[in-house]
Formats: sequence, C-alpha cells, structure tokens
Amino acid sequence: MKRRIIAVSVLVLFLSLMIPQCAFSQPGEGVKWGNWKLHPFGGVQEQFDSNIFLDSTGEKKDWITSLSAGFDAEGILAGDINITGGYSLTYNLFANYSKQSALNQYGNLALQREFKDVTVKVNDVFQYVYDRPDTETTQRVLWDKNDLGVIASSEYNRFGWSLEYRDIMYNYETDGWQSENRWDNNVNAIATYRIFTKTYLLAELNYGNINYCSDTNSDANLYQGLIGVKGKLTAKLTGTVKAGWQYRDYTRSTQKDCDSPVTMAGLLEQFTDRDTLSIDWIRSPYESLYTGTNYYVDNSIALKYKHKFTEKLTGNLKGLYRLSQYPTETVVGGAWKKRLDNTWSVGAGAEYAVQKWLTCKAGYDFIQRKSNFGTFDYNDNLATISVNARY
Repeated sequence: MKRRIIAVSVLVLFLSLMIPQCAFSQPGEGVKWGNWKLHPFGGVQEQFDSNIFLDSTGEKKDWITSLSAGFDAEGILAGDINITGGYSLTYNLFANYSKQSALNQYGNLALQREFKDVTVKVNDVFQYVYDRPDTETTQRVLWDKNDLGVIASSEYNRFGWSLEYRDIMYNYETDGWQSENRWDNNVNAIATYRIFTKTYLLAELNYGNINYCSDTNSDANLYQGLIGVKGKLTAKLTGTVKAGWQYRDYTRSTQKDCDSPVTMAGLLEQFTDRDTLSIDWIRSPYESLYTGTNYYVDNSIALKYKHKFTEKLTGNLKGLYRLSQYPTETVVGGAWKKRLDNTWSVGAGAEYAVQKWLTCKAGYDFIQRKSNFGTFDYNDNLATISVNARY
C-alpha cells in the first residue's frame, strides 16, 4: 500500500510537469482555460534529522524522504463569485524507522463575492496529518483539523469593519489522544479607521467557545479585546501590531481560569530591494496537551533576514525564541513545579531559481529546548535539500 502511494505521488508529479506542455501557457503561469487557472506542483525533499523523537537522551537519527504533489486553482463561478482552492499530499518516508512513515493531506477552498457595499467570503481549510499536533509535544500522532469560516467586511470613506465566524474541529485518531478532541467556535468583530493612505487604527473584540467531546478536559469561554495599528507604519516598515487582554473562563471549578495580556506583531522591514527583515511576535494563551494543565501562555519572537544575491539566488538567516509558561504545579520525577520551557533555534538557507517554475533549496536548523523539568529537554539538528516545481 505504501509503495502504491509513493507511485501515485510520483505519477502526479510527472503529470503536473508534462501534461501542461500541451496547454496554451508558459511554465510557471498555470494551465489556463477560460476564466479558470490551474497550478500543478510537486517536489522532492531529503532531510537529515538528528533526533526524530525529540528525546532528552539516547537520540535517534534518520533520513526522511518527502514526496509531494498537488495543485492550486482559481476562477470565477456563476459570473461574479471568485473561487480559489487547492489540494496537496506529502508522503514522508523514514529510512530507518519505517513506522514513522506516513501520508499527510491538505486542502482548502474559498468563495468570495463582492456585493454593492459588502464583501462576503467563505473559506475552509482542512489537514489530515501524522505529525506533532503542537509545539509542546514530541510524539507524532494522527490527527485532523477542519477550519470553516465566514467573514463579511466593508469600508466607507475612512471607516471599515469586518465580522467573522469560525468553526474549528480538532480530531485525534491515535489511541490515547481522543480526550483532546474538541470544537472551537469563534466570533471576531473588527473596526478600522484610516489615518493615512495606507495606515489604519483598529479595535478588535473576540469571543470563543471551547467544547471538548469528552469529560476529561474542561470546556471554556474565551473573551478578548485588542487595539492596534496596521498597514504602512513607516517609509519601509509594513505590518500589524496589536495588544490587549484575554480571559478564559473554564467551566470546571477545579481548572484554573486564564487572565493574561496578549500582544502580537507581524512586521516586514524593506531595507532595500534586495534586503528584508521579517519580525513575528506573539504572546497568547493556548489550550494545553500536557497532563495536569488546561492551558499555557506562549511568548515567542521569530526573525528572518533575506538577501537577494542575484535575480536567481536568495539567502536567509533566521532565529526564534519561545518561552512557554504553565500556570499550575505538576509533578515529574518526584518534583512539584510550574513547568517552564525555553526553546530557541537558529538557521540558514538558500534558494536558487533554476527556472521560473523550478527552484532548489537547502538549509540547516538547530533547535534546543531547556525546561525546568529536564525530561522535556532536547537538541535537534535538521539539514534539508529540496527541489520544487510549479507550473
């Protein structure tokens, strides 16, 4: 069965590259048919992982071959509805630990229509993967997630608004993880005011309901308010900065409620036409998969510097630091503590565009986590090369 999946993946990749030659379009521009356009893509990746199980001791290394294929599509439905979507699959093949080999699937679909004064968009994102479901876990499990949303938005003169509803399902299929299955329902309301041509002030209110399918974990209601600014912040800096507060009211009295400041930023500094720096920061509570706690607060900052050496060759340097804080004491090895994890990583990479439709990438990453519970410590080295084609 696994060999069959690999064969299908290779076949899809081959067809993605060969069939479009008969279409009336250039490589990299997609397969065009009326108001529709299809972008087949595929790739092969080879990765060395020095610690595939993220163990604190007795590290086990492996070579992982990944074969991927899929497509993105866009078009117009019924004359005035813009539609975009795509599907892809990736088969990860472990050389030494074959039980870790698995097929991951991803899909998305979005419909958008412009009315006289309001834009309405419906979108759905689905993933079915055998992987680590969260940054705090080290075990690979089979899980799927479906994120369905509806958003309406409008702008009049300097004022704008948007109202969104999202329904997110988390479903774990690996034995022993079913207690984490849940539904997240979220309502988000945002008001904006344009202070400059490309700069907006914003105010945001969020309500969420977390509903677990079993009685093991506690349901919760989430309330959050944020204010911020987005758009062109300086002559060369663009992005969004928001700050506010979040309160999580857990319905079970034995579970600690969350009352925490929230900050987030996504920024891009365009130093020159060849040099950019992206900065991503977030402090926010998250539902926890760690036994004995219902949530944790994550503080993380990620930096990525990119330099374009030539029109075809681009290099990058990146780094990340994450502090994960747990609110209640738990016991590990006879010691009671509030778990505290420090994770950091550094990396470098390069990308070479052989053709408009064909790119080669290489990179290296070092990741380390240090916890006040030593059993959660680990070091990991990742070296990766890949070839990707997109018609």
